[in-house]
Amino acid sequence: MAEVGVSDLAARCVKGYAEDVARRLVPLMARDDALPRGVAQKSTGKLWLASDWRPEHLVPIYHHWEDRIVDAVLDGTLAGRVPVLTSVITPDAQA
Repeated sequence: MAEVGVSDLAARCVKGYAEDVARRLVPLMARDDALPRGVAQKSTGKLWLASDWRPEHLVPIYHHWEDRIVDAVLDGTLAGRVPVLTSVITPDAQA
């Protein structure tokens, strides 16, 4: 299996999300059902601005980690917080 880089993984995630949203919402729209209201946010979180990012932020990912940062996270070399995921389509379900 070919190595998966961070850009490949990001593209795969966006594509998967778009397909999942369409699969869930198109049937509702075809039946004129009400679309899910979603879940109200409790805070705005960090608003990332263009000034927060510069191209050199990618240097550690591509040069130091040689684009193997995804593998490092998956094998436990790098760790971070585990996010709490919420579905806005089915709010009671943990994604």
